[in-house]
Amino acid sequence: MKICRYLLREASSSDTASPRYGLIEGENVIEISGPPWAQWSRGSRSSRVADARLLAPVEPTKIVCIGRNYAAHAAEMGNEVPKEPLMFLSRFLPSSARKKRSS
Repeated sequence: MKICRYLLREASSSDTASPRYGLIEGENVIEISGPPWAQWSRGSRSSRVADARLLAPVEPTKIVCIGRNYAAHAAEMGNEVPKEPLMFLSRFLPSSARKKRSS
């Protein structure tokens, strides 16, 4: 079973432009009733994969980072590898993870 998150490329005025979850079956995406990590059922709406823009599986709300987690990285920073992992949260999203928004 292949599950995806997608937007329809040519959404009609009755469709919302919000992402949906679906099952990829051959050349089609079948919409499911909810997110795949919760209870869901197979819907009756189907679209061609070619008519969908596949998205990242989820939208991150935070990024958990581990600092100086290997010797070469610690050395280039002029530090030693810590005994315990240095964990921190980042609000920065690399350009590859940013969602393009129209104004």
